[in-house]
Amino acid sequence: MAGSKSDVRRPGRPANPISREAIIGIARGVFAAGGYAGASLSQIATKTGLRKASLYHHFASKESLYLAVLDTLLEDIGTMFSEALTGKGDFTERLDAAVVGVLEYLGDNSDAAQILVREMVDGGPFVEAHGREAIAMTLQVAAQFFDLGMAAGQFRQQDAKQLTLSLMGLILYSYAAVDVSTVFLGESPLSDEGKQNRHNALRDHVLRLAIA
Repeated sequence: MAGSKSDVRRPGRPANPISREAIIGIARGVFAAGGYAGASLSQIATKTGLRKASLYHHFASKESLYLAVLDTLLEDIGTMFSEALTGKGDFTERLDAAVVGVLEYLGDNSDAAQILVREMVDGGPFVEAHGREAIAMTLQVAAQFFDLGMAAGQFRQQDAKQLTLSLMGLILYSYAAVDVSTVFLGESPLSDEGKQNRHNALRDHVLRLAIA
């Protein structure tokens, strides 16, 4: 009922409520475009439709928001990768499922690749806090998977850690450098046709590098 207590905004409560997850998604795009130093809470507030002060109801600082963005991103990719690698099928089938999942995710969220590459190259707040170890743990899961696949005779014998790093660069760069890729390929890797073409090529490259 109009005028009831439930309709009255409590002191300090944002006038336009927005979920924490939505803020993180919007902030990811801003941080990916300008980097940590180039992004501001004012920019993020504007894009979320909140006042800058209202962001503090969700995050204590720009750094805490940035860390939440990277934590969420790495958790999404890590979970997706782990589930595929521990799923059904032989090692080749599980690798293919993991690659397809990651490519679809990055194809739909290219800013995820951009912000992750920026952070690893620049050594920003996430890496300085706990990101270095978190990224290394995610890569270790992949390296262990490749070691097991080699022991089973399904993957070519090679240094699993070197292979993991090579594949990470191969996949991430395609979406972190969209402008360069678009000029070189003559089509955007984010368009429907360009995305499919790039996915097919990357999937083929990964399997050729890994399979015996």
